[in-house]
Amino acid sequence: MKSAVTRGYRPKVYQPKQQRFSAAVRNPEHLIVTPVYDEYLVKNPEITADPKILDRVLRLLTVPPRDRRRSFSASQAGYCLRRQELAFLGAPKRPIIDPRGVRIFQNGTFVHLRWQVGLLAAKIIDGIEVTVKSADELTRSTMDGIGVAKRGHYKGAKFGWEHKGRMSFAFRAQESVGTPDEHTRKQVAMQMLHTGYDVWSVTNENKDTQEHGEFIIERDEKEIDEIRVDIKELKYAVAKKRLHPVLPECIKRNSTGEYYKCPFGTDLGSCVASGNWPRNL
Repeated sequence: MKSAVTRGYRPKVYQPKQQRFSAAVRNPEHLIVTPVYDEYLVKNPEITADPKILDRVLRLLTVPPRDRRRSFSASQAGYCLRRQELAFLGAPKRPIIDPRGVRIFQNGTFVHLRWQVGLLAAKIIDGIEVTVKSADELTRSTMDGIGVAKRGHYKGAKFGWEHKGRMSFAFRAQESVGTPDEHTRKQVAMQMLHTGYDVWSVTNENKDTQEHGEFIIERDEKEIDEIRVDIKELKYAVAKKRLHPVLPECIKRNSTGEYYKCPFGTDLGSCVASGNWPRNL
């Protein structure tokens, strides 16, 4: 007999949407970050920022990573709902046993710090690693930076900033289509939902060449509504203590799908072992 908690609950089978997002704004007069940052770097090739800025940024390295359990993060938006639920519950992830993988992760951290030092010193952004929670605190967003646009079309507007390091093929692909990838668009949509901001700057840096590109994303209520739907599904799953089903591609163990990419994937991962709801979390 079904309990009162699970009676009548029918979680949807999550199918990633094959959506074509609108191209981001690329007009040079609309760009917020990179023109000012490039000018600053040419004039200040050495790292000569105010010590207070360096202390502010490097202090981030002395703070233990936040406990990501019991909240749904914007950085996970757009991923499989089951994956987000397992992260919410603090399910064990596959350990990183390859030192190269650790170096890649740490390099990304320091590249973010390099950009944050420069953008703070150039007075392009005012805050870094700013966290905003929803009213019920089940969802949260942490922005790489926030500020007020100092130039161009958006001058005077509050904006959020997100930075991504990209491999050459991903960098070129996004430059070609004129918009960041779907996960980044979803992340920005959730950040906009939390902050109320109408404009976001996403900067990409090619990991191989240090080229950069900037996308300006304007608020799109359709994208915001899709995030609201996902949040509703996630909160409902927690309330009913019922995980969403495993993705069809993971059931098939597709070698190019999420089955091997997901931190909870593979036969020994938490996704398979958790069933409908993990009992030991």
